[in-house]
Amino acid sequence: MKKFLLFCLINLCFIVAKAQPSIKKDTLYYLLDIEKTPLNDRMITVEREPPYVHYIINCPCLKNGNKPSLRENETRRSIISAADVSKIKFITLSDIIDKIKAEAYERFQQTHVFFLIAPTKDGYTQNRAFLDEEPREPAIHYDIRPAPKVKKPTR
Repeated sequence: MKKFLLFCLINLCFIVAKAQPSIKKDTLYYLLDIEKTPLNDRMITVEREPPYVHYIINCPCLKNGNKPSLRENETRRSIISAADVSKIKFITLSDIIDKIKAEAYERFQQTHVFFLIAPTKDGYTQNRAFLDEEPREPAIHYDIRPAPKVKKPTR
């Protein structure tokens, strides 16, 4: 009798665990073509911290005027063909901003799978991107170069 009750209890636990609703994830694709966008019209700033690349959306639309930022791992990029890219339905940047604003960080990660598609010389690359927990501000980069050599005047 004890074994039967234990068996029923274990089965009940499995049934309850299976009955939990699973969150359906929405897959989002964004075509990130920074090279063709004129410098003055760019809304995305790119920062590299190998192996990660951070994309900061220049829109102070989050709490406290923060800017949303996404990150991807450069080493996990995969090549896809132009034929596959033509079949993908892309999301606009304004839709991405609206989705990020509408949901908290944890909720966005649970409900969306986000891919960045970028053109290359040979075709396109695809990589999964994640929303950064802490919004990033663009870093200031200094380019230090040696002083140019000046030729001394000859007499």
